[in-house]
Amino acid sequence: MDNIRNLILSILFIMSAGANAASVELTLVDVDPGQEIQQVKNRPCVIGDNSCKNDLGYTIINNGDVTSGEWDLASPIYLVSDITTLMGGTAFWVGIDVNFNANSKEILDYFEVWVDGNKVFHYGTNDDSGPDLADGDQIRNGTGWSDFLLKEIDLAGLVLSQNSTIQFIAGMDLVAAGQEQFFLVRTDSPIGEVPLPAAAWFFITGLVGLAGIRKRGSTE
Repeated sequence: MDNIRNLILSILFIMSAGANAASVELTLVDVDPGQEIQQVKNRPCVIGDNSCKNDLGYTIINNGDVTSGEWDLASPIYLVSDITTLMGGTAFWVGIDVNFNANSKEILDYFEVWVDGNKVFHYGTNDDSGPDLADGDQIRNGTGWSDFLLKEIDLAGLVLSQNSTIQFIAGMDLVAAGQEQFFLVRTDSPIGEVPLPAAAWFFITGLVGLAGIRKRGSTE
């Protein structure tokens, strides 16, 4: 009987270790012009620069140094329940705002999501072979717009407690033209527009006959 019990415990241990070792690969998606999502307070940065608009604590890249060349950073550790409440559910994306100039490269080495100390989602391999985010015509001028999205993080299949934690870790190389923003995005976020205060909404709707108004917030 003891042998059977020990065998069962060994199998459960192996299965648990395998589950903890498994990490789901995220997909990096180019955002077409006009389809960007803007970083605002309810789409908070987890890693970013000083221009992030946040009610949530986040890690400022290299203390705001925009010529640092490379970095590897972790966000603060959050409660999963705080993130899922903010995102309206267990599924969300990560928006990436890229800052670059004509001569710079912005290599995304990796991005990882850790829950309760286990890596559960990842992109890249941390071997300096990642994509150059500055290579392409999809980059939007201005701060705080998602040039790329990492899809899709969904925590629904994980065994979580009320004290479960989540942390985001990323690394970039050859950064030379300002720092990026990594911010959380609800999967039902409106594309190409940002929420406006009620007063601004009433002002816009009162402009009868003026077509083609785009409801965008200001960029910095």
